[in-house]
Amino acid sequence: MKTDYWAYIGISVLFLLFLATCDGCDDTDEEEYIETEQTDGGSDNSVPSWIQGTWTCVTPYGNMQVEIVGDHIREIPGDGSSYYGTYHVDGDYIIPNSGSGMHYEIDKSSRRLSAGQGYYFQKQ
Repeated sequence: MKTDYWAYIGISVLFLLFLATCDGCDDTDEEEYIETEQTDGGSDNSVPSWIQGTWTCVTPYGNMQVEIVGDHIREIPGDGSSYYGTYHVDGDYIIPNSGSGMHYEIDKSSRRLSAGQGYYFQKQ
């Protein structure tokens, strides 16, 4: 019985010691997360300003239109639907958060957006 008693005391002391030495562990992780979040959030600063505006593309599948204003995007894929939301840039791609499932490649050298399959949007 005394052995069980000392075992519980020993485990309790070790647990309290662990808690006392790891008091700042979560703060460090949170600071790293905040720094990462701010860095990722700041990536929108690398978005070229020339992508702002209305873009159209004529394809055999229909006429497509993309409007980019600030951090918002409206997509009209030409099938009668319309999607609206925010977007972010990942590398050379505009990724809308509109539910359309689309993405658009940024051709920085020619200042144009790709619709895929060799088709490009024209800025209006």
